[in-house]
Amino acid sequence: MGTTVEECICCGSRDLEFATALWMPFVSHRAMNLAPMKIDRSFGLRTVPDGTAFSLCKSLMCHDCGHLFADYRFSETEMTNLYTEYRGSAYTALRETYEPGYAARNAVISEGIFYMQLVEDFLRPFVPESAIAVLDWGGDTGTNTPFRERRSLLHIFDPSGRDTGSDEILSFSEVPEDLTKYDLIVLSNVLEHIPFPSETLAAIRPFMSPETTLYVEVPLENLQRSALQSPYTGAHRKKYWHEHINFFTPTSMERLLTKAGFTVQASKILDLSSSHEEALGSAMVLLQYACKL
Repeated sequence: MGTTVEECICCGSRDLEFATALWMPFVSHRAMNLAPMKIDRSFGLRTVPDGTAFSLCKSLMCHDCGHLFADYRFSETEMTNLYTEYRGSAYTALRETYEPGYAARNAVISEGIFYMQLVEDFLRPFVPESAIAVLDWGGDTGTNTPFRERRSLLHIFDPSGRDTGSDEILSFSEVPEDLTKYDLIVLSNVLEHIPFPSETLAAIRPFMSPETTLYVEVPLENLQRSALQSPYTGAHRKKYWHEHINFFTPTSMERLLTKAGFTVQASKILDLSSSHEEALGSAMVLLQYACKL
């Protein structure tokens, strides 16, 4: 079993508010082996109406940095259940059962990101002009790794265990102790999934030198975008949770990075809301950070 938290995972504040929320059934089924339960008269419950029971949690919002997150943090076993062979056939089949149309969306996502040039433009001032040694942390098969054509080497750490399709790309599912320092470490669209992002950032530090750039990219979710226009408006806005268990704000992400010992060299809100929205089913706005030790 996982654990629940009572302080902000970005800034450590205990000034939180909460509201009851539910886990989307695909996540509770795959991660926790808790499928929804149909309740009917055979239960013999006189005060509980017929319907469907779902797994519950709490939505927490930090009054200090605006971070919005689920109180329940998955265990290592639950993370393995959820992300092994991520977006593979078994994953996709189960998710399609609960979320019809997902398989078609997955096919679009698997084609690779359409904004790679914008990522490389953002990073170019912070990486060598020559060949680049890259570690892509959570990089799946490496399809979305920046500067693939300029790399001197590419290592991928990803627990999904998927084949990279290339003998030139070293992929590993457990963090080794003897890898080199890198010019660029990519942490793209990972931290929104992670129970304790600070632990991930700490694990990355040994692979960095003062010259290494850490690239962090996370979504700026729709709920958080609207909240930026006014004071943080409460945990009650988030009624359900899926794979993204962390909804960052620019403030909460910078607090997290600073607390983990990184210096933000540059940051940007990348608005792609008019691109691929119909295919992906949602607008896309991203937070980008280039960091040094």
